[in-house]
Amino acid sequence: MLNLISTPIGNLNDISLRAIDVLNKADYIYAEDTRNTNKLLKFIKVDKKCRMLHEHNESEATKQIVDLLINKEIQIAVVSDAGTPAISDPGYHLVQECILNNIKFTLIPGPSSVINALVLSGLPTSSFSFLGFIPRKSKQKTDFFHSLKHEKNTMIFFESAKRLENTLEHIGESFPSSAKISICRELTKIHEEVVRGDIALLLKMVKNNELTLKGEFVVVLEGRSTEKLSLVMDKKIKEGFLNKLAAKDAAKLISLITKENKRDIYKQLFEKDQNPIGKYVQINNINFKVVGIYEPGNIEFSGDAVYIPFTSFQQIYNTGDKIGFVMITGKPEFNISQIEQDAKLLLKNLNKIHPNDKQAFRSFNLGKEFDKVTGFLKGMQFLTWFVGLATLIAGVFAIGNILLITVKERTKEIGVRRALGATPFEIKRQIVVEAVFLTMLAGLFGIISGGWILIAIDHFWGQGEDAILVNASVSIA
Repeated sequence: MLNLISTPIGNLNDISLRAIDVLNKADYIYAEDTRNTNKLLKFIKVDKKCRMLHEHNESEATKQIVDLLINKEIQIAVVSDAGTPAISDPGYHLVQECILNNIKFTLIPGPSSVINALVLSGLPTSSFSFLGFIPRKSKQKTDFFHSLKHEKNTMIFFESAKRLENTLEHIGESFPSSAKISICRELTKIHEEVVRGDIALLLKMVKNNELTLKGEFVVVLEGRSTEKLSLVMDKKIKEGFLNKLAAKDAAKLISLITKENKRDIYKQLFEKDQNPIGKYVQINNINFKVVGIYEPGNIEFSGDAVYIPFTSFQQIYNTGDKIGFVMITGKPEFNISQIEQDAKLLLKNLNKIHPNDKQAFRSFNLGKEFDKVTGFLKGMQFLTWFVGLATLIAGVFAIGNILLITVKERTKEIGVRRALGATPFEIKRQIVVEAVFLTMLAGLFGIISGGWILIAIDHFWGQGEDAILVNASVSIA
């Protein structure tokens, strides 16, 4: 028979008497991490070896367990590191195989971080949804929370410490900042911590390092209250706001008044699947016909923008053939500074302007600015090499001085070794070997400690896996 056993989520004293009895009688024990399970077995004085069942060998281990249960009358226990097998842990595949093969199995209940966090959160417990680990990637995380913005049940998630701040920011984008939320850590342990508040408050606490960010967190978020009235805007209300304010400003104002999500309001200001092509918009008392729509890219600039053909702009504002601003780009293989000079010279020739006149045309060369940044980075690279080589040379001199001092202080020892028959070559070899060993030991210690320092700096002050610029590069093409 297969026994799925819930194990303590932090405090080993939470193991049940029934679980101890089943583990004592089990012929085989399968564990997610044998090291953690061995600590539990030692605590309850069960002297048995464990086999592994984790996400990387789940298929093979499942087949092995099923074969054992089919061919023999034995007792098999399956445990996870903390909590219940198959709940955000290996075990689901095994349960499915047991059902397919008519193998009897049962669950030995026990502690649950989900239930503990739900009760401690102070949020409604009448209905709740457990959604496991939150997606890691930014786009998936955005879609995940966006799909839950109308969820009425209390929601429970698992999240790691290093991604908690980013997750709270994503939650704030899809839910009202006043929505209640709870963060739990170290459940059932001595340093158990539960922080309650709204999204804005908890995000502020995380940013100000007022929360201990270690281990895994259980996040509990209130569902959308059914008591709140959904905002409904008719055509007159929408037109009234849009005639006086830009869409973004209108959505922000309505959100402040109604406490509704700003994104939802922004979408409500426009009819679903409304096609603006062929319709007219009024800007500065001038009617413009919409002929196309620009989709926003990865980089969004503040403010609304309307694009019109340059020829239309000339006719409307009677500019004739006057041009105030021109943007020129060049292929990567050409020098951008030379392109700037050639373009100016061409324009001066076409407009009969003296080549030395510096006031006729003004320009801003973005390529030059990037060259400055590139030059700065090259300088930093040179400085890094210089400091590294200088440090290496200083180390060589230091080791040489240490060897010299060592030889002087060990004159008596060397004399004794010579008296015992040691050759000068053997004595030199011993000194060199000792020096090389000490140098390697110091070097390894420096590399390891330096690596850990960089990891710590990245953890506390780095931008994390969702950094905007990673190995940034710019193409002028």
